[in-house]
Amino acid sequence: TFEKTKRVVEKNNKFTMTKPNKVSKRQYYKELENSLVTPSPFGIGEVCYRDFESFFSGSLLFKANMDQIITWPNLYIDGETYISHKWDFSDFDEKLDDILTHPDQYEDIANEGQRRFRAVLTDGKGFAKHFYEMVH
Repeated sequence: TFEKTKRVVEKNNKFTMTKPNKVSKRQYYKELENSLVTPSPFGIGEVCYRDFESFFSGSLLFKANMDQIITWPNLYIDGETYISHKWDFSDFDEKLDDILTHPDQYEDIANEGQRRFRAVLTDGKGFAKHFYEMVH
């Protein structure tokens, strides 16, 4: 993913890509807040911390399609809260290039992902209801 991302970013001279160096947690969050897009390959599972960090920071989450994954809350709504690419990465370059070429067209999606994520953090009643439904 890094090499694919690097190739696309290099074609768009308006943007830069942070080198994969080790940075402090504070610097990492600062870089995320200043990032237009966060490519997020699967980690040990489909959902990973990077997704939540992307939502929290307001960076556009760009990840393999999550339609088959059931989560609560459902933060993975393609075209509403994140942008998906195919699992085989066959459309990765094209979609990332579009994001970098037309960033204003994706701003509302990044903002909506952030809004929904932050709303969930303070929705104690929603969590309690979901938990109750799971155990009864």
